[in-house]
Amino acid sequence: MEDTNEIEKHSQLLKSEPDNVDLLLLRADSYIKAAQYGSAINDIEKAGKLKVNNYNTYLRWGIALFHEGKVQAALKKFRLAEVLASPEEKNQVKEWILKCTEKQTHTIIQDPLKNMTAPALDYYLDTQEYESHKALLSFGYYYNQFGQLRSVANKSKYKFTNQKDYEAICKAVITFVQEVLGRYYNALEKWLPLSEDNNGNKGSNNIFISPDFESNTKKCLICIQGSGEVRAGQWARYCCMNDALDSGTVFPLIQRAKEEGYSYIILNPNLNRSPATKERIKDNGTAEEHCAYVWERFVRKCPARELYIVAHSAGGMCTSTLLVNNPPEFLGRVQVVALTDTCMLPGANEEQRKFIRNVTFPLISREYSGLWRTRGRTGGECACTGCSPRLFPPDTSGTSSPLGSPSTCSWTSSASPTYSLSSTFTAELHMRFTVTVKD
Repeated sequence: MEDTNEIEKHSQLLKSEPDNVDLLLLRADSYIKAAQYGSAINDIEKAGKLKVNNYNTYLRWGIALFHEGKVQAALKKFRLAEVLASPEEKNQVKEWILKCTEKQTHTIIQDPLKNMTAPALDYYLDTQEYESHKALLSFGYYYNQFGQLRSVANKSKYKFTNQKDYEAICKAVITFVQEVLGRYYNALEKWLPLSEDNNGNKGSNNIFISPDFESNTKKCLICIQGSGEVRAGQWARYCCMNDALDSGTVFPLIQRAKEEGYSYIILNPNLNRSPATKERIKDNGTAEEHCAYVWERFVRKCPARELYIVAHSAGGMCTSTLLVNNPPEFLGRVQVVALTDTCMLPGANEEQRKFIRNVTFPLISREYSGLWRTRGRTGGECACTGCSPRLFPPDTSGTSSPLGSPSTCSWTSSASPTYSLSSTFTAELHMRFTVTVKD
């Protein structure tokens, strides 16, 4: 009754002063208390049009939208309120942001669950609780059970709006990918340079190794991505955003490596400057420095007798540098170099050139078209989602025969065609059963 009286009082005053912002916001408060959220939104929107956009306006706006069930719109208002909030006000708006995130999580996980098996359902629900996935929700997106980025509002694919938002979402995706590596695949995160090389301080570049990296004496998989903004665990941001995690990340390779008894190490050659200071990271200031440091401090100490390298784009150049700088060890331990949309330099001498001809092979190849699926803009960005018999050779008598017949093509150019094929594969990240994906 009191709220109704307040509404009538403010309405009478607004008849003579229809553009009085203070009265509009006071009446909006009364509408919110009376649970008349639609009317509150109308008053707040009018106040906003009058250019009065402050913390209180956005907070009221968000509260009204939230109670109307318009969670994504409310979240945007709360984000704006957070920017304008004083230190004392930030806790209040953060509580509302958390409420929005929790409500979105509860909503989006209902639809995809009905056809999922129990193990897949358990894992899918686990990923929804990842802090990094909740960060994605704040941008209005989530990864569904197939590892596809979808809109919370209508389950549509990611839609580019502007570069600033794109970069922000990409950073959230990187965090999610790396959290999956750590929590689902149990990968160990290592910060470079190591503290003993950095005056006891924590490094700024992170890589990931398997739990058995320092004990597996058989085989080790080494993943080296291309240049740009991709980070450890990713092949291509474009694929992660527009296709699926299975084509844009190392997840399928890591799953297969685990099944085949390989240890693994995932490099991060593009993170060369400290996010905090923007200065070059010690011993990791360039992609080549990073790879050399990882080889010296990790790969060289790794007990695995056989090394298998997957290199994408600029990762091929880094692999060439490793060969030239560590010829005896590289020639003696590396069994296969799988290249995606890249090439290797010809080598320093005939021995190295012969080695390159024999052990490298392209993953964009008709020979592997039934096993490998690639994505990208005119072939510029691609990643593997299957597994090659040359990369994971059968071990029948205690020794491997990884090479088979010599490769007839040891490189792939940037003009290589991108195949769009139907393929069946196990998307272990989000499902523990086989699903046929139509490309």
